Amino acid sequence: VVEPPAPEKIEQILEQVKREIGLALSSKQEAAVYATYRHNLSIITGSPGTGKTTVLKTILEVYRRLHPQGEIALMAPTGRASRRMAESTGMNSSTIHKACGLVPANNPSGFTAQGDCTICGFIGIDEMSMVGEHLFAYAIDAVLSSPSTRIVLLGDTDQLAPVARGDVLRDLIKCGVI
Repeated sequence: VVEPPAPEKIEQILEQVKREIGLALSSKQEAAVYATYRHNLSIITGSPGTGKTTVLKTILEVYRRLHPQGEIALMAPTGRASRRMAESTGMNSSTIHKACGLVPANNPSGFTAQGDCTICGFIGIDEMSMVGEHLFAYAIDAVLSSPSTRIVLLGDTDQLAPVARGDVLRDLIKCGVI
């Protein structure tokens, strides 16, 4: 049995971030920010224009203040999605393949890891609706677990379908645990 992490106290930092950035989060958006700091794995979903990016930017700013030395890895399944994520957050982003050191291979997943890859700190994966089970497995296997590691998955199950086998985002939402 995996013990959930102790919730991080973010009330004061969140209020400061909202004031400084001039954010007016909805109650659902604010609940999503708090959930990220109560759990190591969170899903932020919603149709286009519902504020997923605003929530992510808020979470990132809170994380940077809570963990000034913490590593942040933002990624997406495609180069285009990665570039959009970088533009919207003002931070570096890469493809999941690049972040995990994946190269093409003749196997069921279509790629293999080249060397050791470990990611820790804050991990944000956008456009999760496009991520198949093999790619997600590589990304999760690369994550070093620690009490401060946070993984936030963003996407809309009604948008682009997975490019490989498995509907990871829909399955994770349907499981009812995350």
